[in-house]
Amino acid sequence: MSRPFDDGVGISAPRIRDLAQQYQELAYANAQANGGDTRTADCDAWLRRTLAEEGALPEYVKVEFERVMAEVFRV
Repeated sequence: MSRPFDDGVGISAPRIRDLAQQYQELAYANAQANGGDTRTADCDAWLRRTLAEEGALPEYVKVEFERVMAEVFRV
């Protein structure tokens, strides 16, 4: 099991990948339920809330959010 934070510096890489997968699954479920609308704002709010609940300090939620989104859109 991965730790949520790497040495207290930030969310661990495995957890970032896990959150990215969950974000994608949520967006897909939203699209299926809402005629193609992924409800991105809802997904973003879920991710920010999850990061805060996992201990990301308010001033770092944006940075961690961007790390997850980079993984979501990784090509």
